[in-house]
Amino acid sequence: MNNRAFFLLTWNTVQKELRSKSFYMVIAITIGMLVIGYSIMQAFREQIQVEGGPQMLGNGQLFWIYYAFINAWSVFLALLFGLGCVRSDISSNVIGQLLAFPINRTWYLISRVLGSWLLVGFYQLLSFLLTAVLFFDAIKEIPVTAMILAPMISLLPTLAAVILGLFVSLWVGKAPGMILTGLAAMGGSWARSVFADAENAFANLSLLKVVGLILWIVIPRFAAPHSIVQNFAETANTEIAWVDISQFGVATVMIFIITNFVFKRRGF
Repeated sequence: MNNRAFFLLTWNTVQKELRSKSFYMVIAITIGMLVIGYSIMQAFREQIQVEGGPQMLGNGQLFWIYYAFINAWSVFLALLFGLGCVRSDISSNVIGQLLAFPINRTWYLISRVLGSWLLVGFYQLLSFLLTAVLFFDAIKEIPVTAMILAPMISLLPTLAAVILGLFVSLWVGKAPGMILTGLAAMGGSWARSVFADAENAFANLSLLKVVGLILWIVIPRFAAPHSIVQNFAETANTEIAWVDISQFGVATVMIFIITNFVFKRRGF
């Protein structure tokens, strides 16, 4: 592997988005949603207190609601970047020139994934910093270990989402890809809610149940790593979901292996 070529391709992935207006638009949307959402929740909570109702949520709990929202939004962005990181090279007919670099196709894919992941990581860091400012008074209520782990753990689902988006982009464009990955992610979440606690998931199989089982097995369970943060945050009696975390890791690696296998056999 040529280290310079790998670095250039990774940085080129970042540059492509930096030159796009959508990059700055997403930053503005992210900041706007966080600030407006915070204002609405604070106003709602204050109104309940004025009317003599109970305090339903403390600042610490609101912080973790924001944490969940940031993670969901980041996974969406990661899918979006994953769908475009290689597809844009193919649609603009520059893929052949890029593959002429002294770097094999596997490392080309890794450089595109890494560049997209860095961009999403920047969004996450920005969002977490803004959330920490908004909920500054609540930070003292949150265990230090959970505060340290939360941003680090959040990077794992976004990496999986970039890889899943890359896999889908080998067959369809960005818009159809977002629809397909969105449906697959929702289907996977539905399947987990149906099958995770089922005593016999393979009993009375129907077509819908078979599709659900496939999604449950194949789609990475993006929420699984967050069980580690929930456990340390002591927000509920949450056990670390080691089985789901294992599925998350294995599914992510297998999707990349299959993507790499297919990409190597494409003629560019």
